Amino acid sequence: DETRAGRDVHIQRDIDDPETIVPGDVIKYGFLRELVGRLPVCIEYSPLKQTDLKIILGTERLSPLTAWQTFFARRNASINITDDAADLIASRASRLGMGARGLEAILFPIISDQLHQPIEEGGEYEIQQVENRPTLINSNQ
Repeated sequence: DETRAGRDVHIQRDIDDPETIVPGDVIKYGFLRELVGRLPVCIEYSPLKQTDLKIILGTERLSPLTAWQTFFARRNASINITDDAADLIASRASRLGMGARGLEAILFPIISDQLHQPIEEGGEYEIQQVENRPTLINSNQ
């Protein structure tokens, strides 16, 4: 039991498994009962592994690379990623612990450097692993 905001908060766990999150746990954490009552389901997520992140990076509808591919396509260019570079990016994103958002956090600085220069029409860009760093290369040069 604990007192919060002048009210007594009595929380009983109706499930014996300490790994399972129940609404009472969320209330005890500090959420208002009114808000918790509007949450239909509490879901516990496990951190994504490097292999999960690589799958996301290679899945067109999930990958942050897809938005960049569309961006380059609108400029009559293309951008792809080598398997080695995908492994490296997934590894670094995994260490960030941000889930799939970590992929974009790694990709953005690699690609944004190119945005300071005109994207070559018909350019074929590829993210490659160069000296253990993901690097954007224009294959036409």
